[in-house]
Amino acid sequence: MEKEEKRAILIIIVVISCIIALSWWLFFTPSKETRQYMKAAAAGDAQSQLILGKMYYYGNYDIKQNYNEAIKWFMKAAEQSIAEAQFRLGHMYRHGKGVSQDFYKAIMWYTEAANQGYTEAQYDLGEWYFLGKGNIKGLSKSVRLVQ
Repeated sequence: MEKEEKRAILIIIVVISCIIALSWWLFFTPSKETRQYMKAAAAGDAQSQLILGKMYYYGNYDIKQNYNEAIKWFMKAAEQSIAEAQFRLGHMYRHGKGVSQDFYKAIMWYTEAANQGYTEAQYDLGEWYFLGKGNIKGLSKSVRLVQ
């Protein structure tokens, strides 16, 4: 090979490497908005913790779905009495997403959210009482929760 051919090949390799590196950076770097949520969540902001938990639960364009991370952020928000986070923890324990399926923990978190008036938790908990899931029964309690 001649010197010019080697140089052209080297330039092509460098350009392709730069394109790959830029693509990698764009694909795996969270957006500015997501980084702001991450920073606020790490600082203890409960609403940001809930939002970050939902991002990890569903996955989106710049965060890969990760149930373990979702559990972590929902737990932090739930401990600050965020009813939706409590409900989502109940859902994850109910279905065994990111954790071992545990009906008792699901009921506990659903109850926490239901006691704050979170409608979806009241409905799911009422359904559990009505159907006797998780070794709980009680028609009168299920009717009261669903109303």
